[in-house]
Amino acid sequence: MASLAPFVRPLSNGNGVETTRRFSVRSTTLTIITQCIYSGPAEGKVLLYLEHDKNNFCSVCGENNIWDVWNLLGLYEDTCLPFPREPLFFEGGDGTILSRQFGLHMNDTHFSVFVSNKGRFFQYEDDGSHDANELDGARQLICSVQEGSSEIYSIKHSTVPSDQTNIDLAVLLDNNEASFGKLVDPGDIDCFAKSNIDEHQCIGSSDLTLRRVYDPSLKKSGLMRVWIQLDLQVTV
Repeated sequence: MASLAPFVRPLSNGNGVETTRRFSVRSTTLTIITQCIYSGPAEGKVLLYLEHDKNNFCSVCGENNIWDVWNLLGLYEDTCLPFPREPLFFEGGDGTILSRQFGLHMNDTHFSVFVSNKGRFFQYEDDGSHDANELDGARQLICSVQEGSSEIYSIKHSTVPSDQTNIDLAVLLDNNEASFGKLVDPGDIDCFAKSNIDEHQCIGSSDLTLRRVYDPSLKKSGLMRVWIQLDLQVTV
């Protein structure tokens, strides 16, 4: 019997649990697998917390899981997803503007998290599709070890999975020019009050739609700290 491909997208929006249907054909039981445990090399949720204007008040992106990671494939080519697509802007101690942007990266051996200062908006369609130039741009500018980009987390990944591992962590950014973030426990996200950001603002744009959340006039950033929280299942 031909084997199933290692990654098969679920036929419905279930919980990724294998289900079967059985049919009796001349006293022989035929089992048809209708849904596979591994529906993709990475699944889960990404949240972005923006602390701005006053301590412990955060605007939040991702509560409605608008940043699906199903297209983080890593099967046939390196994949780099910028999160968010629009860079984040801090005001440094001397009044200069610092940009930071996260990148989720997957190839055929590793899943990684990058932080970059390249400061560029990456255009994606509403369905998550993107052209080759945008894909290459994100991969080259964000998800590669170079000056102005840092790999802050990495875990081995397999294209022929035997299991899944849970990635449950957060990365903290602030206006320290020398810092590209540090790993923290999700329980350390220091937001006492939260406000969900509109989906379209979270996506961002070349007109700095997301920046207007914490810098309405585009003249003085009120961004103080940022956390990106990952709650993902990655095949290993």
